[in-house]
Amino acid sequence: MDASPFAKLPDELLEAIILHLSPASTTAFALACRRTSKIAHEPRVWRRHCLAEYRYWQPHHEFKEKLTLPPAQTPWRQLFAERRRTDAEAADLFEALLLTQQERYARMERIANWGYDVKDLLLGIVDGTPEDADDVLARRYHANAILGSIHRMTAVEKCMRLQRQQMVRLEEVLGAYDLFVLAGRRGDLSDIDREFDRIAENIRQRDPDFDQLSVRRKAGQIAKYLRSENLVGNPNEENYHALRNNFISMALFEEPHTSLPLQSVTIYCAVARRLGVNARPSNYPHHVHAVIEAPSTHTLDGKPRPITHPPRPDNDDQPPDETEIMHMDPWRSST
Repeated sequence: MDASPFAKLPDELLEAIILHLSPASTTAFALACRRTSKIAHEPRVWRRHCLAEYRYWQPHHEFKEKLTLPPAQTPWRQLFAERRRTDAEAADLFEALLLTQQERYARMERIANWGYDVKDLLLGIVDGTPEDADDVLARRYHANAILGSIHRMTAVEKCMRLQRQQMVRLEEVLGAYDLFVLAGRRGDLSDIDREFDRIAENIRQRDPDFDQLSVRRKAGQIAKYLRSENLVGNPNEENYHALRNNFISMALFEEPHTSLPLQSVTIYCAVARRLGVNARPSNYPHHVHAVIEAPSTHTLDGKPRPITHPPRPDNDDQPPDETEIMHMDPWRSST
């Protein structure tokens, strides 16, 4: 017979209690009795801890994809334990590199090789080291140096994929350019990806009927929202060539949200793609526009397209039907 006082509590109350526990407390709670152990080992409990404790994950974890699956299909507790082990090993290496110059760069490289799996730890060192700590400057300097190395490795990997003509989204290429100068500040590729998701969701929430609109109206609504939030364009064209306008992360995360036409159109296309609109950039003539293409089954205005002839081949030089594509300049206007 289970003598623990928790054994008399209903499952609903135990589940409510565990929602307020830290990972360490969850582990201790699991030792109380068989019922608490069963509840504490539920995949959704450790899914929540993974989300709460870690913002950044290496791509091989496919973390974003795992979130779309039922919790039971992912070993969340093992995944959390793996990250904790990585944190512990990286923290030990970091303490060792502070103590002596011998093998310091080798230790920094070993930490950097964990990639985004140690970014939360390093940001915690940068932001969480007390000002009165004896080695505060050394901790922040070396943590920022390792973060810079991680960002540059990620940027080089994206550039190599582009050189090998592998699939790379334009926002990833422009974001990789930012990574060469980004240290610990917000604005790396995962931050940019999350921001585009947030913007797309805001557009949907503003117009509950958005998904029922025609492609033409969707395209206009997206541009209208982005311009209303000053996320595209440049109200002060005297600063057109300012260096900051080349960085898509600055356009998204820093006031004022100014950018060049390429960055503005990239922002537009990335958000449009998340909302089911097929948009891509086009540099013609001497200015970057967004080209919006209607689906094969409907026109831009949402009317069914009669299938009276085979699809036009890719090498066809004839101009497309005006019901198939439209051009937009979100850098200058919302129409």
